[in-house]
Amino acid sequence: LPRGKGMASSSADIAAVLAAASHALGQLLAPEAILRLAVQVEPTDAVFMPGIVCLNQVTGRVQRTYHSLSYPQLTIFDTGGTVDTAACHAEAVGQEEHPWVPLLAALAQGERRLAEAATQSARWNQAVLPKDALEALLQEARACGALGLVAAHSGTVVGVIWPSQLAHDAIACRSAQLAQQFPELECLGISLMRDGGIEIL
Repeated sequence: LPRGKGMASSSADIAAVLAAASHALGQLLAPEAILRLAVQVEPTDAVFMPGIVCLNQVTGRVQRTYHSLSYPQLTIFDTGGTVDTAACHAEAVGQEEHPWVPLLAALAQGERRLAEAATQSARWNQAVLPKDALEALLQEARACGALGLVAAHSGTVVGVIWPSQLAHDAIACRSAQLAQQFPELECLGISLMRDGGIEIL
């Protein structure tokens, strides 16, 4: 994973070290224990938690866990630069609070509602970490058949959310079209949304 982009690279590093060390000692730490330790280092993403998890990245408080979401394909675009996660979260303190509860409930109501919730969250985060191309990319992506956008809250990447019934070749074609329309963005590829968790190989 590229660093400083909001793709949970540091959370993955921290979790991998804790999991590997505890495994080597024969006392594998539970994800909740890793979360408690990780948030003492820095604001932490839930990438190592099973399922899809909504949590407070600073305190480590788990708001909700989802185990049966629709997992759409995403085209990842990078808006450029890097972000210091800790500094970004410190700057967000005191920002306007938003009504998150309806969004949390919407996530479990199908991929279209998931995309709507992700898009609203990305728009709210513009006040903390603006991405210049966000609205224009959203408009063009929807014109291509996308459901919405997801944005890194402490990073530079934006994901275009595609309907699950859309074939990979069609997504690749439409992604290339968007990349042409937005030459200032770097297309990092197409990825399938998936569960979090730790795998010991």
